[in-house]
This record gives sequence, C-alpha cells and structure tokens, in this order.
Amino acid sequence: MTSRRYAVLAAITAISLGVLTALFVLRTGPRDRHDFFVEGMDFRAYYCAGSAQLQHRDPFRIEPVRSCEHEAQPNENFNAEFPSWAGMPAPYPGYVIAFFALFANAKFIVAKAIWDGILVAALAVSAFALSYLTRLPLPLVALVLIPTALIHNLTLGAAPPLAIAGLSLAALAVAERKPALAGPALAAAMVDPQLVLPSVIVLLLVAPAARLTVAFSLGALAALSLLTIGPLGNLEYFFQMLPMQARTEVLDRWQYGLPHVFAIAGLPAATALNLGTILYLVLAIAAIIFAMREPPDALGRARAILLPVAFVTLGGTYLHHQQISVALPAAIIVIPCVRTTTQRILLSMAFIGLLFTPGAIDSTRESILTYVAACGAVAAWIWPKRRLPAFVIAAAVAGALVLGTSALPKANSQRTAFSVPPISEPLHRPSNKEWTDFLAASPSLNSEDLNSIGSKLPAWCALISLVVVVVLTQQRVTRQYVTFGVARANA
Repeated sequence: MTSRRYAVLAAITAISLGVLTALFVLRTGPRDRHDFFVEGMDFRAYYCAGSAQLQHRDPFRIEPVRSCEHEAQPNENFNAEFPSWAGMPAPYPGYVIAFFALFANAKFIVAKAIWDGILVAALAVSAFALSYLTRLPLPLVALVLIPTALIHNLTLGAAPPLAIAGLSLAALAVAERKPALAGPALAAAMVDPQLVLPSVIVLLLVAPAARLTVAFSLGALAALSLLTIGPLGNLEYFFQMLPMQARTEVLDRWQYGLPHVFAIAGLPAATALNLGTILYLVLAIAAIIFAMREPPDALGRARAILLPVAFVTLGGTYLHHQQISVALPAAIIVIPCVRTTTQRILLSMAFIGLLFTPGAIDSTRESILTYVAACGAVAAWIWPKRRLPAFVIAAAVAGALVLGTSALPKANSQRTAFSVPPISEPLHRPSNKEWTDFLAASPSLNSEDLNSIGSKLPAWCALISLVVVVVLTQQRVTRQYVTFGVARANA
C-alpha cells in the first residue's frame, strides 16, 4: 500500500471512529453516570475555563469556573467528589484555554461528545502513524494504546491523546524527510508542554528545514495566548498559577513527578520542588543531546523526536498518570530496535508498567482483560522466537499485578467533608487557592498508603526501564551530532 493510500485509510478510520464515539456519547448522555465516556472530570475543568474566557472573565479565578463545573450538565460523580464550594482549577496556558473556549460555545454534553470523538480520532491517527513507522501490525499498536491512552484518558476526558498524536505525526514527518510538517504537529502536541518541549528543541537543532514552521507554529501559540488572556493573564499564569499549583499538589497522592517522590520521602515541599525542577532540566538536556546522536536513517529520525519524552516523563515535575501515556510512542518505536535478552526483558517490563493504571484495580472485567491481553501481545512481539511463553508470562505478570495491587490495604480511604469552605475569601481569588483548601480538607488526598504507592510503582519502574532500554538500543554514529535536514539527507 502506498503512503498516500495509507494516509487516506488512516484519515477515514479516524473520522469514522470519532463520529461514532460522539454519537454514542450523545445517545448515552448523562443518564448512565457509570459510563466512562460521560464522566470526564478533566474535560469539565477545560470546558468551564473556556466558558469563563467566553464571558471575558479570568479563567484562573474561582468564579465563574466553579459554578460552571457544578451546574453544567449535572453529574452525580463530580458533585459527590467535590463539595459545592470546591472545584477543579485549569492550570493551562492561554492557547489551550482558547481551544477549549470553542467547545464552550456548545452545551456541555454536545461539547463532551465532540471532545471524546476528537480523542478517539487522535489515537486512531497515532496508531496508523506508529504502525507505519515501526512496521508493526496495526492491531498490535492499537491494542497497546487502549488501556491507558484510550480508556484512562477517556475516563477523565484528558488531553494527552492530542500530545500522542502530535508527537507521532511529527516523528512520521521527520522520518519521511518532510520535517517542515513536524512543526505544526508538535505545536498541537504542546497541550502538554513540559513533556513535548524537548522534542521541539531537538527538531529545531537537527532539522533546519523545519525551523521556519516551528517558529511560526510557536509564534502562533504565543499570539493566541496573548489574544485570549492578555499580557496580565499570561503573567498571572506563569508567575502565580503554575508555581502555586505545583506547591499545592506536591503531596497530592495522584502526583507521579519527582517532587512528589522527594516530598513523600521527607523533604520539605519547597526543597522537593526545587530539586525536582533541577533534575527535570538535567534530564531534558540529556535527552536533547542523546536524540541528536541518533543515526540519520528513518527509524533514527523518528526516535530523535519521540525518545526525549521518555526522559522528561521520568523526571516530570508536574505529572499525573494520564500524562504518562505520552511516553507510549517512545516505547513503541523501540520495539524494532531490541536485540538482546536484557533489552527484551526491560522493554517488556516497561510496557507492563506503562499500560497499568491505578484505576485498573477498580475497573470493569473488560478493561482488566484488555490490559492483560495488551501486555501479553506486545511481549509476544518483543520475543519473536518465544512468542507463546512470552505472551503467557507477560499476561500472568500483568494479572498478578492487578490482583496484588488490589489486595494492598487502603489506610486513608476516608475524607473530611465540608459543606462550607474552611476559609471564607472573595470569589475572585485564584482557583488554585480554593484547590489548596479542598486538598487540605481531604487528608486522604495528601498522604500515601500501601495501595497508592503500589499503584505507582509499576509506572515508575516502567519509566526507568524504558530510559535504560532506550540508551542500550541506540546505534552510535561516527560523528557526535547528526543533522536531519534535507540539505544533508545523505549524511
């Protein structure tokens, strides 16, 4: 099949799946509150921040975001999770707020249906792109993306599928010697800027033909941010919203970043944040240098774009589990590169951990079976001469991980509920101050137990294994740095 026909097939499949998903969400609506397509707590925050922007209000303040979250398409799960005085902040840059303001023009259920359709379409495109890059079977790549990238992100209505699609398309563009097209793709992936930025820098350094489109794309994002929230709003975001959100969540049990690891180990919050930021910068620089040493063949060019995410996800400073799925393209692109037993073991471990989610222990039987099947299938492909034993062992380990984690005790299952805010302050105060109050009123969210630690260990071990196997599988080139530009295509 020619590349053009493959692209057409990918587009038709993505659009079809997106439309079917949107129609399904519109049909089920809020009537089935247990359906993960309808929940979308993260999307609720996106939507309400965009709604505030449409009203020319500050999206980083309590009102009208909080009222919108409780009133837009009433949801029993959200209202049970958050008291009437609390809501979720939306700590996203202005260009992301502008994007979600488009959704806020529609009713919540319609906007949510469209958003879910976009997420499914983005992952369909990602599956086609990664399959084309690696020559892996499309069903295998699609299966690998289901447990976390699809189910977990759809449960939350979270944005990482856009980052996955942008990274995958950028890697495909560079591999096909069309680096100029990678700029807009990475701009779309900047919905998670802390994970994607090193890949943008690599593209600028190794692909001169892409520099103009990268500059234009990033300039467009900056201009959109200025137009959306203005100079003062951008200053508020960078100097108030982000630092306060990081301090507030340093002990949040849903955090996976290094500052959280340091904080639960006993370091003061400020020290944990500073140390985590330093290590993030060190790993980002190491990732950029490492990527620039990739060979200039098609696979090496794709690896140069995708692999930096593995490094900075390991050293993330603000990282929830849904964002860990952004490292999946890096793991998939490594599959054709493994050669030794050690490399195969490490990569198999990486997939078992990356595809595991904390919600897996409370998920439906179908979700757990999908996770187990995905782990077994990808292990069978990693071990081509021992497919059946690899499948059985990986599936057994994955199943044991779910059962073992679910058996760990939950010491902090109770929360303190407040019908009124513990501190009465003006409604125009920053929304993450309210978030601080909510976390303070919920001790179970600010402490770890064996169950929560056990749920995070697979992801942490997976990221370490992935970075190690990434280093081990690199093919060194004769000179220190390689340029992937068109002018030096034969270098």
